[in-house]
Amino acid sequence: MCSTPKLKTKVKGKVKTASIGILSSMSSKQKQRFTAHANAANLRRTEKTLFDKAKSKRIEPLNS
Repeated sequence: MCSTPKLKTKVKGKVKTASIGILSSMSSKQKQRFTAHANAANLRRTEKTLFDKAKSKRIEPLNS
């Protein structure tokens, strides 16, 4: 069997022992803005999905 080729140079990167989440590094005001923004984006995605489903079920195209 063939072995996987090995890198000739070492990969450089930072190694962290604990992962830090996005929200843990934010203040409470920033968390509220982030949450409001995320909720609005989710609402837009949901509305777009519903609109696309309704659009695909139409028999006649809409005249704007």
